[in-house]
Amino acid sequence: MKTMNILLEKFSKFSLLLLLVSGLIVLGSCGDDDDGPGVDPDPDPTETIWEIVQNTAGLDSLEKYLNVYPDLVGALSTTPNKTLFAPNNAAFVSLLNTPGFPSNIASINPDIIKFVLSYHVVPGQTILGEDLDADMTTLATGVQSAGDVIKVNANGTLLTGSTNLEIEIVTPDLKATNGVVHVIGTVMIPQSTGASLTPILGTIAGTVMLGADFSHLADFVRRADSDVPDGMNPIVNILANKEGFYNVFAPPNPVFEGAAGAQEITVTQLIESFTPAQARAILLAHVVVHESAGDFITIANMEQGQQIQTANANVVLSVTVTDANPPQNPVGRLISAPGTTNAPIVSGEIEHLNGIAHAIGKILTVIP
Repeated sequence: MKTMNILLEKFSKFSLLLLLVSGLIVLGSCGDDDDGPGVDPDPDPTETIWEIVQNTAGLDSLEKYLNVYPDLVGALSTTPNKTLFAPNNAAFVSLLNTPGFPSNIASINPDIIKFVLSYHVVPGQTILGEDLDADMTTLATGVQSAGDVIKVNANGTLLTGSTNLEIEIVTPDLKATNGVVHVIGTVMIPQSTGASLTPILGTIAGTVMLGADFSHLADFVRRADSDVPDGMNPIVNILANKEGFYNVFAPPNPVFEGAAGAQEITVTQLIESFTPAQARAILLAHVVVHESAGDFITIANMEQGQQIQTANANVVLSVTVTDANPPQNPVGRLISAPGTTNAPIVSGEIEHLNGIAHAIGKILTVIP
């Protein structure tokens, strides 16, 4: 009997020890995985970068703008090893509220929008937040400037070389099957774009060089400014002068397309058919310089037979006023120049900090 009691006592102690060990194993297992048994704390991603953009709250604006460019969507959908810095909706609202910036992004030259969006994509690298410590070459780098890289500050914010020196990463490390997404609170502007954009915002140059409706005219300005005579201002600087007072008669894209089509050539070929000197002379014939804002030419104060001296000393415009308002001449005003007659004014005033622009239905092709 005594032997039996000793055996029972030893068995009880062994059972208690076994129970304690089992409990420690269970507790240790719970500590290693707070999500419970069978749950991977870092599961493999199941969405592409593009699907993350589509399915993440607050990225609706980015999705809308990217959708305009199928090649960018394709790059974010299938191409491996990409890092996307994704501006949230608040970032786009802030950009459009910038003084002088077009309030409707659809009115901006789509090539500029694509360039800016491309700047947010780093190809060939999946860079997690903890690895952001070097200059990053983007899809935009080298297109306009080799300096268009994204830099990283010591505090982990981003630096583009444009006006915002500390761009915050709002949500890092949204892992995708083909890379990673970092949500940011600011639309990043490439250094080359920022340098050319800031001085022209709110001016006539801003409408001409940024406007979706005037992208061909912007190319024509760049043609003229590719070889500026000594002592002369580039056309873009004239139109961006915030101390000046100007009227500009601006041909929109359909005018260039119609002129090129009549010659059975492309718009690029049409623009390049003029030397920089010829392009400058033609453009100055579309610009009127005033001494004060009180001298601005408006639809209301145009008079029959009015003579208007342009910035091209050899060109004086004349005005025809008509009561007929067909679709091609909705405001009933026609502008004539040597070599071009009855160019209709096809829009009312477009007001700027430094003057007024009118869209016209012809190029005033005056060759000196």
